[in-house]
Amino acid sequence: MLAGDKLGKIELVELKQKIALRVYENEHKNQINYLDFSSSKRTFVSCSNETSWKFYDIQQNNKAVFTCQAAHSDNVKQVEFLPGEDDLVISGSQDKEIKLWKVQVGEEEPYQLLSTIKLPEPIENFSSITFKGQLLYLVANGPMISILAVSDDLSSLKLLSTIHAFQKPVLKLAYDKVKERVIACGLDQQIKFFELFTEEDGELQLRLSYKIKLPKPIF
Repeated sequence: MLAGDKLGKIELVELKQKIALRVYENEHKNQINYLDFSSSKRTFVSCSNETSWKFYDIQQNNKAVFTCQAAHSDNVKQVEFLPGEDDLVISGSQDKEIKLWKVQVGEEEPYQLLSTIKLPEPIENFSSITFKGQLLYLVANGPMISILAVSDDLSSLKLLSTIHAFQKPVLKLAYDKVKERVIACGLDQQIKFFELFTEEDGELQLRLSYKIKLPKPIF
């Protein structure tokens, strides 16, 4: 398991014995926002309240293999591997951009920017789903949820639609595979459940199924 703290330290923890196998203490200077393993579980990526993200190999020393410098112009809120991939990474930032990257360790430049999508509001969170055989990303940006498609060759992103889902910023998104629904929540004290559907013109949209009102904002 990977764990990160508010000071920027990352630990690779073996749960059964409850010991830290690796400790990365000086890679980030701010709180860790996101950590994600590749499909092989040998490599992982991290991001924090900084403009870069980092790539690690757990079989190497306690330091990052490389840093994707100035990946964004504001804090990176999330970075993760595409499902089932070891060399494709997606990142989202408060600079309103979501980016697709190619990891190419061993090359002179260890990363390559493949695609960028600019959204209306700062990005807080995103979640991947497969809908009718297509890889999609649901992206929380401000009070909106945007739907992005990944091309069949996994080389580019395309914005399909954006809906104004809340009155205040959406902070978390998840996909319930069992009931095939999108779950979103945020600062306006509501959890909302949506279903994906295709309109007559072929545009992919979200339809509100129901909502739950809570006494406080959800972080």
